[in-house]
Amino acid sequence: MNGPRLGKLADKAFVKKLKKGGGYEIIGREFERSIHSGGWPDFITRNPKGKLEFIEVKSGNSPLDHHQHHVLQILRKLGRVRVMRWNKKRSHFEDVTRFELNDKKMARKKFCSGCYPK
Repeated sequence: MNGPRLGKLADKAFVKKLKKGGGYEIIGREFERSIHSGGWPDFITRNPKGKLEFIEVKSGNSPLDHHQHHVLQILRKLGRVRVMRWNKKRSHFEDVTRFELNDKKMARKKFCSGCYPK
């Protein structure tokens, strides 16, 4: 099974987990037709306390892309950011946020060298 297809399956499984867990409201999602949306997280949710949470769901061993890392670091200023990885057996999700967002190599990569005036 290829990456995009597995990614869509992981997203569906995570939606079920959110609904089953109760209290989370999905208020935004990554684009429906493509899994490549320029770094935006898969889900923007409101937790049971009413606060925003941004959730990126990863399947398999694929790491965050540098543009995803950059966008999620910015979103941390607005609310909680979580990176959830679907395990190999597809039985549960593991919170890998501290490993993915604290990656020093990723933080040094340039987001978009030609996007902003110097």
